[in-house]
Amino acid sequence: VFMKNKKAGRVAQSRLKLAKTFVDNGDRTAFYKEVITALLGYLSDKLNISQGKLDRQKAKEGLAAKKVEDELVNKWLDLMNRCEYAQFAPGGGDEELSNVYDETAQLIGEFEKAL
Repeated sequence: VFMKNKKAGRVAQSRLKLAKTFVDNGDRTAFYKEVITALLGYLSDKLNISQGKLDRQKAKEGLAAKKVEDELVNKWLDLMNRCEYAQFAPGGGDEELSNVYDETAQLIGEFEKAL
C-alpha cells in the first residue's frame, strides 16, 4: 500500500506520456481513455481503493477524509466528466487535447501537494 501510494504520481505521469503519444498520432479515443485511466489510477493508489470499486462518490469521500479542498475535488470531477464525454463525442481539435493534457498534469501536481 505504501509503495502504491508513493509511486502513484510517477505512474500517472507515465500514463500521461503515453496519452501524449496518442495526441501526436491523432487517436482521440485512446487519448481520453488513457487520461481517464491516469486520473482514476492515481486516486485509486492514493486512496487505497481498487479501481473497480472507485466511483465518484467514494473518491469524494476519500478525498474529504484526507482533507483535500473542495475546489480540487470539483476540478477532478469536471475533468473526468469532460474526458468521458469527449471520449465518445466527435469534434475538438488538437488544441482541446493539449488543454486536457495540461490540465491533467497540473491537477495531478496539485493532488501531490495536497495528499
